[in-house]
Amino acid sequence: MQAWQNFYEMLGGAGATLLGLLFVSVSMNAQIILGSTHMQSRRLAEQAFQNYLAVLVVALLVSLPTIGHESLGYTLLSITAIWSGWALVRLVSTLRNPIIGDTRRNVVRRYLATIGGFGLIAYAATSLAFGKGDQNTFIAVGAMLLLISATIASWELLTKVAEDKFRAEK
Repeated sequence: MQAWQNFYEMLGGAGATLLGLLFVSVSMNAQIILGSTHMQSRRLAEQAFQNYLAVLVVALLVSLPTIGHESLGYTLLSITAIWSGWALVRLVSTLRNPIIGDTRRNVVRRYLATIGGFGLIAYAATSLAFGKGDQNTFIAVGAMLLLISATIASWELLTKVAEDKFRAEK
C-alpha cells in the first residue's frame, strides 16, 4: 500500500475539492437544483455528491497507516455494497420515473460508470478480505471511475442549471 500513498492522497484531495465545489454550486443555485420542479438537477447533484464522497472515503481508508489488508477489504466491501445498492435504487427509480429531457440512455450511461466503479472496488475488496492478493489497481481504477462519473454528473448539472437560468430570463 505504501507505494500507492501519493496516488490516494491526490485522489482524496481531488475528490474533496470537487465535493466542496459541488457544495458551493448547489448552495448558489439551491432554488434551481433543489426545487420541486427540478428533479433532474436534484438527481444529478445527488449522484455527483455520492460519488465524490465515495472517492474521498475510499482514499481515506486506503491511506490509514495501520489498517491491514483483510480489515481494509472487509471495510471497503461493506461500504461499496451499501453505496452500490443505493446507486442501483437511484437507477431503478430514475428509469421508472423518467424526467422530461433526460433519456433512459443518458441515465443508464451515467450510472454505468458509477456501478462499474463500485464493482471494481468490491472485487478488489473481496480479494483483500480473503487474502487473495493485493488489488490496488482495481481499487484505483474503480475510484477513478467514480470520480469521472461524478464529474460528468456535475458537468451535466452545471449545463442544466445554465439552461434553466437562460429559460427563466427569456
